[in-house]
Amino acid sequence: MVKFGFLNYMMMYKDNKDHIITEWVELKPTEKWINSKISRKYEGRILVKDWDGKTKRVIDFKEENLNRTANNTISSKKNIRDKRHRDV
Repeated sequence: MVKFGFLNYMMMYKDNKDHIITEWVELKPTEKWINSKISRKYEGRILVKDWDGKTKRVIDFKEENLNRTANNTISSKKNIRDKRHRDV
């Protein structure tokens, strides 16, 4: 069993204008990852929300595929699909 505190945390950083940004990060792992008996790469969804609860980014990690749902893009040599933001 994974404790709640390992799946949710606050992240703070400074932006390029030196403003402090506070975000809430929620990990939503797959059952396969949670029930795994061996150590393995994270598989599931990561939601990044602003402090008011509005979703800013959603990142899906599933068996070698990396999908990000946001207005920005990421680069990788693996299979990546860019999607428009949608409610989760």
